[in-house]
Amino acid sequence: MLLDREKKHLFYCVAPELPEFYRQKTDRIKVGFGAASFGTAACLKKRVTVDNVMEHPYWTEYRELAAEAGLKACWSEPIISSSGEVLGVISMHYSETRRPDKEDLDFMKTNAQLAAIAIEHKLAEETLRESEHKFRTIFNNINDQLYIREPEGQSYMDVNQAVVKRLGYDKEEILKMEAEEIIPAEYWASVRENLKKIQREGSRVYEAGAVCKDGTVVPLEVSARIIDYEGKKTILSVARDITERKKAEAAQKLNEARLEALVKLNQMTGASLKEITDFAREEAVRLTGSKLGYLAFMDAYETSLIMHSWSKSAMEECAIEDKRFIYPVKTTGLWGEAVRQRKPIITNDYTVPSSLKKRIPEKPCAPYPPYERACI
Repeated sequence: MLLDREKKHLFYCVAPELPEFYRQKTDRIKVGFGAASFGTAACLKKRVTVDNVMEHPYWTEYRELAAEAGLKACWSEPIISSSGEVLGVISMHYSETRRPDKEDLDFMKTNAQLAAIAIEHKLAEETLRESEHKFRTIFNNINDQLYIREPEGQSYMDVNQAVVKRLGYDKEEILKMEAEEIIPAEYWASVRENLKKIQREGSRVYEAGAVCKDGTVVPLEVSARIIDYEGKKTILSVARDITERKKAEAAQKLNEARLEALVKLNQMTGASLKEITDFAREEAVRLTGSKLGYLAFMDAYETSLIMHSWSKSAMEECAIEDKRFIYPVKTTGLWGEAVRQRKPIITNDYTVPSSLKKRIPEKPCAPYPPYERACI
């Protein structure tokens, strides 16, 4: 069952074995405490297992319906997104009273995680389609970025105010610049090739980019065609900012990568602790786009962090011969704050002075955590 857009009701997505009359009576059930197993699980954001629906208070309103359908047990696992929001519920129904064992619980948890990634993947696709429609609507109703240049010209003949506003240059500055000063170097070859095709075919749609005055790059979808402008044969390029689309595509790729990592991790049932932690650490480094990653365990007295392992690239940069593996929580710097404060700690600029820092070695090295720009 999936949560509706208002996040108030659950509706059936897939339920091939449930009787039709039962589905009709429970479809769009309101999310709330005591609304059967599934409505309660969505409300509480945690698993709800009812061994006997004939006796459990959550099923008071639906007890007769369940009896008519021959259902006596129902377990429900909420589907939670990567941002912690409820997306829906996976429920398992049984025709006899039944209590779940560890294997059942693991099965539900794993499949709820996989379902969450699949649903987020689908939502990203829908967001992408909606973004495309939004961009086209805006393009057809208001001015977007307009660039006009001669096919063999080195500079733009004219640009509109949307270009000036987005890129941060004065119009006079842009018209004095060569086009390739605005186009990022990685797009030069592609743009030149597309300009040739436009002259042969009359129009072309392609992706490019524009460099803002502050140095940032705006990804663009360019729709270009040959027009007459001031009595000259010119190319009109209408460029749309596709930043949101790129974000959606990146989110979609990230969800696919997460799914792949989860599937591999789920298959490592016979692996050793070292194999599992090495895999989890390296996947965390890869999926977060990090440079280095570390894994440390707390001792039984919660006074020391014991370095368990570090990413493959960490020791390659090490310049310290006497490497430490045990770190007192009291004296450990920024990376120990997560333990001391019992919450995630994110430092986006490691070079900025901080009272939380203890010290940085003269020759930074693993297993000292990231010492470049950021630390999580």
